[in-house]
Amino acid sequence: MSESEIQTAAPFDVTALVKEIFNIQSVTAGGQQQRYHWRYVGHLKSDDSEAAYDQLAAALKPQGWIPLFRESGNDQIILIVDQPPEQRIGPVWVNILLFALTVLSVMFTGAQFVDTQMTDPFQLSLIGFCSSSGRAGPSRLGCCRSW
Repeated sequence: MSESEIQTAAPFDVTALVKEIFNIQSVTAGGQQQRYHWRYVGHLKSDDSEAAYDQLAAALKPQGWIPLFRESGNDQIILIVDQPPEQRIGPVWVNILLFALTVLSVMFTGAQFVDTQMTDPFQLSLIGFCSSSGRAGPSRLGCCRSW
């Protein structure tokens, strides 16, 4: 089946699926600009919108579409849209790096407001952080060995 045949056949199939759960007053075809394929205005046949959604979502899943139920005034609207792409988990090292940079920048900023006798207040806050972050003390941590 070619793409043009799918586009021509799709409205009748989708409309038939929507008619099972929805009293349709109007149908609007969408596109890229509207960000939906079909827009149905009307009212649900039953009060159980969860069951209606589950039924329609299961029927549309093989085509890669999902329904969105909306209300506008007294009208109920069903939008048929593409399924969002599956989310991928990014590399963990980026989160760890950003966390470490956040901790260092907060310590550096806080050290600027500390009145100390040391020439470098950032060094004092880093030593304090290292000593409080481990049971063994700052001498066993790699970050504090040079001081």
